[in-house]
Amino acid sequence: HISQEIPSDFPDCKKSAKFLERLLEVISNQQRVILNVIQLDHQYSKLSREDIAESYYEISLAYQLTPDLRLSTLMSLISEHKQQQNYAEAGMCFIHCVLIILDFMSNSDHNDFQILGTHLSPLLPSKWIPLDRNLVQSIKSDNSYDDAKLFSLSILIQRLKEALAAFVNAELFETSILVGKQLLIIGEQFNLYPDLIFFHQQMSEAYKNINKSEEPGCGRFFGTYYRVTFYCKNHLSNIHGKPYIYKESKLTRLGELSERLRKDVEKQLGEGIVVKQLTQSGSINDDELDPNIVYIQITFVTPHFTLDEIKSRMSEYSRNTNVSTFAFETP
Repeated sequence: HISQEIPSDFPDCKKSAKFLERLLEVISNQQRVILNVIQLDHQYSKLSREDIAESYYEISLAYQLTPDLRLSTLMSLISEHKQQQNYAEAGMCFIHCVLIILDFMSNSDHNDFQILGTHLSPLLPSKWIPLDRNLVQSIKSDNSYDDAKLFSLSILIQRLKEALAAFVNAELFETSILVGKQLLIIGEQFNLYPDLIFFHQQMSEAYKNINKSEEPGCGRFFGTYYRVTFYCKNHLSNIHGKPYIYKESKLTRLGELSERLRKDVEKQLGEGIVVKQLTQSGSINDDELDPNIVYIQITFVTPHFTLDEIKSRMSEYSRNTNVSTFAFETP
């Protein structure tokens, strides 16, 4: 517990609310890092792939004052996503890295990089935390800090290329075009002619793939969504009764997800635990459930849009990206 009352013998400069707020923020971030690192180090084999990804992402957010550690954590998260063939998620992590690099360089008196992020604004993460200019200047004044290895034009281009490739693998060709446009700006600004040829070729292929996907029988599968709720007061009290949306790859069947979740629960709590699937999709009275049994409720859901949103989301791609509201049907 951290007291919010500052002792009277503190120097005047430390009595400001801003200082206390920043101090509490730093302590809170360090606590987040420690808790998640311990979980990854000691319970990795018992964690589900969703828990592993969440822990890495939480660590990256907590490292907001140390951009180098933030980048290395995101690269670890990318490895996890690639291992699971979650290419769209890996691509977004690469974009997060790109935005950190751009932010660092634009706050380092690199005026050439002030306008480079324009095409990436639609991909800005919801929890994006920009770097403070004073922080960047302080980091650069540290002679032991080698920022050239992490925050350079070559690394920026490399990460953008990796993002582009990830989105192509995910068949998110429209998103890969946004990345390609960003690469074109860089290539033209710094006269990178061999790279410009490659970038134009990649964008041309993306447009061809989009055109092909519009043909009858050649549509893309962007993923399958399920609402998942766990019920178990005695063993899963932290997530008991909380609904989550699971995005599964392409045409993942409900039975496949159910079996994977059952194995995840057994891995975490031991094979002796009893796991049952609830067949009803409506509300559950958890008072009628055995608190020692893990119940899993899985419901197929689809993205839901208002009438105005439907008018603006004309393509299959737009109806399957940047979605946050879902609906399901009950008998």
